[in-house]
Amino acid sequence: MKKLLFSFAVFFAALTLYAGPSRPGLIRVLEYNHNSASIEWKRSYLADDEEERWKPITYEINFRTRKSEKPSDWFFVFGGRETSAVITGLTPNTKYEIRIVAWAGGHASPARINEKGFTTRKRPILYQHVKLIPTGFSMISVPFAYGDNKIGTLFGPRYSRNLVVYKYNPESGFTVNGYDDDFDSWDDPDQILSAGTAIWILNNGKDSQLVPFKGYLPNDWRALND
Repeated sequence: MKKLLFSFAVFFAALTLYAGPSRPGLIRVLEYNHNSASIEWKRSYLADDEEERWKPITYEINFRTRKSEKPSDWFFVFGGRETSAVITGLTPNTKYEIRIVAWAGGHASPARINEKGFTTRKRPILYQHVKLIPTGFSMISVPFAYGDNKIGTLFGPRYSRNLVVYKYNPESGFTVNGYDDDFDSWDDPDQILSAGTAIWILNNGKDSQLVPFKGYLPNDWRALND
C-alpha cells in the first residue's frame, strides 16, 4: 500500500512539473539610463506533449531595489509574451534586480533571477549654452540632446530667421535646410540633428545672432564620467 501511495505521489508530482513551462533563460540588460531599462531573456519551453506545447507562454517581470545590501520586496513591472521589455518610470541612481517567471495553463515556472541587475544613472543635468552665429558661413556642433532633436526643437522660431543649415552625409553629400520666414517653418522640419553633429550655418541676416541651446548630455557621453 505504501508503495502504491508513493507511486501516485511521484506520478502527480511529475504531472505538476510537466504542466509548467521551463525556467526562463539568462537575463541580459541591454541598456539603461536614469529612469528606464531595456532587458531581454531566453524563452521558456513546454513539454513535447502535443497538447502541452501549444499553450501560450506569458512572462511576469518583477524588480526589486537594493539599498545598503537590503533588498526590497519584489514588485510587478511588466507582463507579456515577448522575450524583451523596456521598463520605464524607474528611480535615478538606484540598484534594481530582476526576476522573471513564465506562465502557461495556470502553471508557473521556476523563477530566473538576475541579482547583478543594474544601477540607473544619476538624474541628468539640464545644460544651457549660447552660441554666436556670425553673418556668413560658420561651423558649429550640436551641443546637447533635447526632446526629439529635430531642428525646430533645437533652434525655435525666434532664433531660426535668416538661417540655412548644411549637414554633410558621406554617402549623399550636403543636405540644405533653410528657414522660411513666410511659413515660419524649416524646409524640412523633421530633420534630426543629434548631439555632437557638426553643421555649417549660413546666416543671411545683417547682424550676428545669439542662439541659446539647452539639453542633456547623451547617455554614452555621461557614461564616460559616471
